[in-house]
Amino acid sequence: MKRKFLYGLLIMAMCACESQTQKNENNSEKDTTSQVADTTAIIASTDSVAVEEQSSQATSTKKPKKENAIDKNNVLGVKFMGYFKDYARLKSSNNYIKAAHIFPEIAQKEDFSLKANGEEVYLIIAKFDSAKVTINELTFDMLLNGQDESDGKILFEGETNTAYLIKCNVSDTHSNINIHVETKDGKSFNYSPRLSLQDGSVITSQANVAEIIFN
Repeated sequence: MKRKFLYGLLIMAMCACESQTQKNENNSEKDTTSQVADTTAIIASTDSVAVEEQSSQATSTKKPKKENAIDKNNVLGVKFMGYFKDYARLKSSNNYIKAAHIFPEIAQKEDFSLKANGEEVYLIIAKFDSAKVTINELTFDMLLNGQDESDGKILFEGETNTAYLIKCNVSDTHSNINIHVETKDGKSFNYSPRLSLQDGSVITSQANVAEIIFN
């Protein structure tokens, strides 16, 4: 009788242990499932933030499309052709071939219309018959003293509605020429071609000037 009693207690104890073990396993499975769910939520949240950041960066770095001077109703068109020491090297460039196709008068020239100090080459054109182009020297002292940009020594006078190739600009920070454009109705403005130190693009600086874009 005593043995049966002890045996019964032993069976009850074993059942209790199995029950507790099962509970622990169930709890462990729930904890694991919960952890996986939490981890998945964190990853999804991180991915969402990353996508939003990339989208924001793409929006902020996207530059507005430039309006082509050929299509725009501006007075002066300008195009940076590249760095060239001499005309022969310029003529072998893709930009020259495209420029000569758009402006046939370019192909008839055998040298720069203006050769100032420097190796930056620009294509310029006053697009209307009513606009006259005069290019004068622009010195650092003139800029320093606030002198009018068109007061310098005249280097070139061009015909209206004709494209020209000019070489200039020793310094990266300022231009050494000034392009003075005057229309028959009495309007006039000054423009000095130079490149942005930030991204190397040509600076147009005002509504009367626009960049020529080769398609």
